[in-house]
Amino acid sequence: MRTHNCQRYGNDCAIAAIATTLNISLDEAEELMADIRKAPNDWVLHRDMKEKLIKFGYLEPDCKYSTKFDPSKGDAMIYARYKDESFRHYIPYIGGMFYDPADKEPSSKLNDCLIPSAVYYLNLP
Repeated sequence: MRTHNCQRYGNDCAIAAIATTLNISLDEAEELMADIRKAPNDWVLHRDMKEKLIKFGYLEPDCKYSTKFDPSKGDAMIYARYKDESFRHYIPYIGGMFYDPADKEPSSKLNDCLIPSAVYYLNLP
């Protein structure tokens, strides 16, 4: 059974998304992702998240991201932006469900306010 981890504060979505994807606690994810917190901008954060997913074996080293989300391609890590450009947000899509760290429960539907900007299709065990 997958644990849905919710973010603890505003900029905690990357930690919660990794915790849900790896099915570990928020504290364990915090340790694994400590360097992600130091990202000076969104581009570096995005690059660091990709490197972490490769390190954990969930992405191939030469993988490319898609700007469109296609649920038929399976499990994914979605990096989305809010329509008003206010925030960027990570949402794991696993087993047909969106595990949005900002929501209390997984959902079969992506929040209408979010537009995927980078989607990595995962190789989950």
